[in-house]
Amino acid sequence: DSWSGIAEINYELPDRDAVGEVACNLAVQACEEIIANAVRHGGASKIDIHFKVESDLLKVIVDDNGKLNPASARGLGSSLLDRLTLNWYRENLETGHRVNFEVAKSR
Repeated sequence: DSWSGIAEINYELPDRDAVGEVACNLAVQACEEIIANAVRHGGASKIDIHFKVESDLLKVIVDDNGKLNPASARGLGSSLLDRLTLNWYRENLETGHRVNFEVAKSR
């Protein structure tokens, strides 16, 4: 695990056959970007990733204990998430920060 000693990351991946290889790859790339930003820009040390297969979508919620800077400008990471996902948004939580995104299932 490349984040060992930097951040604790908890997740349970969905069944690859249920969502398709392309959807899994897109979700993993988006999660990698979100994790990197949470650690680098938000100071996160704990990240929980939840996957939900719903209809033709793979819905993903990434929670971290970092801080969201609401004044931060859109950067390369935002552009990457725009390309990888159907839609995404971020929000503050009492315990940190959350990013929600969706990718289309592929079979």
